[in-house]
Parts: sequence; structure tokens; C-alpha cells
Amino acid sequence: MEKLMFFGAGQAYRNLRNKVEFNFEKVEIVGLIDNDKSKQGIVMDGMSVYSPKEALKLNYDYIIVLGLYAGEMESQLISEGVDKQKIVKPSELNSHAHWFKARELNVFCSNKTMSDTLVNQRRHPIVLFSSLIYAGGPLALLRMAMILKKNGYDIIVVVKENGPALKEYLDADISVIIDPNIRIGIIPERTWIDNASVIVLNGLHAAPFISGLPSNIPIVWWLHDPEEYYVRMGFDFESLNLDNVDVYAVSDRAWEPLNKRFPYLNKQLLRYGIPTMKIYDNPERFTGKLVFAVLGKVHSIKGQDLFLEAVAQMSQEKRAQCEFWVIGNMEDKFADELRQKATEISNFRFMGEYDREGINKLYAQISVVVTPSRADMLPTVTVEAAMHGIPSIVSENAGTVKFINDGVNGIIMKSNNTRDLASKMEWAVEHRCELQQMGEASKAIYKDFFTINIFEKNVLNIIEKKLNKHS
Repeated sequence: MEKLMFFGAGQAYRNLRNKVEFNFEKVEIVGLIDNDKSKQGIVMDGMSVYSPKEALKLNYDYIIVLGLYAGEMESQLISEGVDKQKIVKPSELNSHAHWFKARELNVFCSNKTMSDTLVNQRRHPIVLFSSLIYAGGPLALLRMAMILKKNGYDIIVVVKENGPALKEYLDADISVIIDPNIRIGIIPERTWIDNASVIVLNGLHAAPFISGLPSNIPIVWWLHDPEEYYVRMGFDFESLNLDNVDVYAVSDRAWEPLNKRFPYLNKQLLRYGIPTMKIYDNPERFTGKLVFAVLGKVHSIKGQDLFLEAVAQMSQEKRAQCEFWVIGNMEDKFADELRQKATEISNFRFMGEYDREGINKLYAQISVVVTPSRADMLPTVTVEAAMHGIPSIVSENAGTVKFINDGVNGIIMKSNNTRDLASKMEWAVEHRCELQQMGEASKAIYKDFFTINIFEKNVLNIIEKKLNKHS
């Protein structure tokens, strides 16, 4: 029986225990470790929390490091004399599958649950690993799956947990397998994987899957992630064997952290495509109060705090001619702090979260979309705004800045520079005719680069190339 300890007794530890069930016939958890002195000496889940020095006196086989600072924890343990081979990061748990009890999967197709046996009988499906949330990367893969289904391919989508996008897959007659075992990168032996003609991995979190997948099945890996996510994940990317993997990034910006770790890869880009949305006309978009809006997940990386600070720096005269909207989920600490700071600006509004139709109707009221992101690989809101003829102010750190001709079809702001953003919004208030002309010019961004037809052509080329190469 192997003896384990956890380094990090905070939320990351709690999240892991909620995700997995340990097989206590094969492992014993002997204690928790934390640098926080207020936690040392207390009992959690029936186990004592130790300081690192005290914990290392215990008999153990492995220490699992948890949290955003797993890399620093690993370095600390090594400096204390711990053998690196005894340190396990979350992204390496798939190498220790025997520690965990396998969980049952659920298989859905056409709104009906079906058995794993029936899925196993399918020959040569394309298997896509994703998630069922409404966010940039998963939405892009949903559209990819629909394109492949429409073109006659048999599609199976694999996710770790249920989510709101399940209905859209089922309505498109696409099978969905909810397999909780992949929460920690464990790929159990499944006939439907062995039968796959191509496997598509979506996003950086799929990196641990690569070593566990059959080496004879071609893999497409589509990445949308900023440098921060690579660092936070703490995974040894350089150890991956990508001989059988075609890697694509969603933008030039998304290729940069990838190229840093895999400089030998040839640059390959796959931009997403967006279906045409219903357009609600608003002839008063640029004549009444201008509405500046930031749309998307409310998070520091998206820069809503920079937007708020820039609004506060505008002259009162210009600010009074505008409204400022934040559209997105407001349920975390960052959002709470943002709400408290905005109390003194009466025309700064938190609109909450909307479904797709609700967002479409809001676009009719928006004059300028603001993307002040600190890092954003290819924000869809810029493209959606262009479809609606709405000009955007885009951070130079956003991937869509490549498609902006500053002052012609949009406005580029300096990254992390609230004074610059404030001046750009003040300019917009004073130049409404030019702003309207920018909106008209921005429509070409969508038509020339991001239509669903362009995306369909590119997806089919990639899949057909993979299939022909391995036929």
C-alpha cells in the first residue's frame, strides 16, 4: 500500500477530493502539509495538517502538490531534500490511475441515455474531448462537431461533467459521453477510443491525455490559452511526444506560449467561425447616449477593472453622455470588489449574464464594445460586434487586434493603460460620425475571416488531411 501526503490544505485540496474517490485498498493518506501556520496542527478530514519540516519526518511514498503554486511547492520540497520522483503534480495524476476508483460514465445520444456497449460497437468515430460550458473554446468545438456531423462523420464528444451545452449536442444528434475519470487526465481503456479514426483535444487542460491515448490514432490538439495558464498548470510540456499530434492555435497570440515550449513545431492556426446572428437595427446607436460595454467572463484577465478605472478618469462632461455596461457572470470575489468600486459612478451598470438571444438584443443597444483584456487569445466579442456593425476598442494584448486597422475599422488601446482607454472613449464621444463609419468598416472583419463557411472549409481540410495521412 502506497502512503500519500497532500501539500496544500486549501481549496485545491478540497476540489481534488470532490473530483475523485481514492482506492483505499491501494493507498493510505497519512497527512496534509501547509505553509500556513494557522492551519498547522488542526485536523481536516480526519488527518493532521503538518508544517513541511514536521511532515517530512513521516513515512510516505509520494507527496501531491496542489494549488496555483505547485511549481514553487515542488522547489521547496526539493530544497528540503525530497526526491523529485516522489513529488506528484495534479497534471501527473494520470500516471497513478491505480490510486483512484473508476467512476461510471454516462452516454447520451439524441436525448436518450444509451449503454457503453452500444457506443463500443461504433466503428471509426471522430472523438472530441471538450466541456459543456458556454465559453470560447468549448463553443468553438461545439461548432466544429456540428460541422463534422453535417458532413457525414460519426462524432462522439467526451466531457468530464454535465453542462448547459449538452442539449445542443443532442439536438444535433451528436453522442456525448460524460466520463468523470478524465477530470484528472485518466483515460480508462475504452473500446470507443481504440476505434477512433481521429481524436481532437480542445485546450491546454487536455495535455495530460496525450500520453494516455493510443499512439496509432492521429490527434489534433487545438489551443486557445495564454501564457498564464501554462505557468499555472505546472505541467512538464517539454516531455510530451507530439510525433502523432497536429497542433493548432486559435491565433498568433495563442501560438506564442506554445512556440516557447515547442520551438520545433511549424506554426498552424485554426481560427474559429461564428454563425450569423440575428441583427436588431438601432438607428440611434450613435446619436443618443453612447453605450460602452465589456462582455464576457468577469475576471481580472478580461480587464473589467481597467474599464472601470478608465471610466473614472474621463471628464464628467464626457462621462455624462455615456453609459458603461459590464455584461457577464458576477458571482466571484473579483466581481464583488468591482461592484463595490463602481458605486460612485451612477451610469456604470452590471447587466448580469444573458443567453445568446439576450446578448443579440443587447448588441442593438451597444455603441462600442470594449475589450481591455490583459491577455485574450481571440475574443469572440470583437467578431460578434463587427457582425453587428459595432466598432471595438481592443487591447493590444488581444488576438483580434491583428484584424484592427487603428482608426479605420476599430480602435487599439495600450494594454493595462487606463489613461489611454479613457482618452479613446472621450474621442469616441466627440467623433460619432467617424465612430459609425468604423462600425460599417468593421463588418469586413467578420465576412473576410470568421464566417462559419470559412471555418467549415478549414476544419474539413484538417480532418481530411489527418485521415488521408493515416489511411
